[in-house]
This record gives sequence, structure tokens and C-alpha cells, in this order.
Amino acid sequence: MSPFELRELLIEIKTVIASINKTIPVIDDSMLTNKISKLEKDDNMLLVGVLPSYGSDGQNVDNVRTTTVTQLMVLEKCDYSDLTEDEFWELYERTYQTMQTVKELIVLKVSNNCPTYLANIDVNSMDIDPVWAKAECCGWSMDLEII
Repeated sequence: MSPFELRELLIEIKTVIASINKTIPVIDDSMLTNKISKLEKDDNMLLVGVLPSYGSDGQNVDNVRTTTVTQLMVLEKCDYSDLTEDEFWELYERTYQTMQTVKELIVLKVSNNCPTYLANIDVNSMDIDPVWAKAECCGWSMDLEII
């Protein structure tokens, strides 16, 4: 998955999932913090794509292949210090349902053999983890490994 292919994936996900209002590409937490600081709560729900890291796999130069690791996050900017218990559960349920839809969309794309940059995704790598107080946001992250 190239940076442009990640951008295409983010745009497609946003187009398909109506609850996502904004996509944000980032490289690291400092970039995420910078971009989030310029947003308002009205910009929620956010789909964040972390630019991929690239590695190599293989036994020798004859069978070397590129491996890709990236992460998607579904986040909402919130004042987490003021969240009531009900608001906490509602935020995590809302963002979880959206992340689950993102995951299902990616699995559907893989099962339909398109696009090629997702063809070798390791579906066992698609772990979804909660995110708390990251750049003024809460929600979920999902790792993606493509081998």
C-alpha cells in the first residue's frame, strides 16, 4: 500500500460510511495532535490513516517482498475529563460501530479481490483496540499488516 493508495482507501471509506465527517493522514502522534488541535467537536467523527511503514520479508534476494504496516483510527474529539459515564459508553459504542463497519468494508474489499494493495492483508492483524485521550480524542484503532 503506497501513500496514495492509503489516501484512496480513506476517501472511499469516508464516502461509504456516512458517520465519518473528516479524514486525516498522519505520520506520528505529534502530527495527529497538531491536526486535531485545529478541529472542532462538530468535525467528529474522524477517520485517521497512519502512513505505512515498509519492511522486507523473504529468505534471500530471489524471494524478497515488501511488507506494509499501517493503522486506521476512528476518533472523536472530546473533553474526556468532563464525560459522564453514559457519555463515555455512548462515545465508545458510536465509534466502535463505525470502526466495525470500516473493518467489514475492508474484509469485503479483500474478499472481492480488489484492490490489489489489499490482496495480501493479514486478516489476523486486524485487531481493534480502544484509544483514550490521544490528541484530545477517544475511539478505536485498527492495525493492518499487508504481507
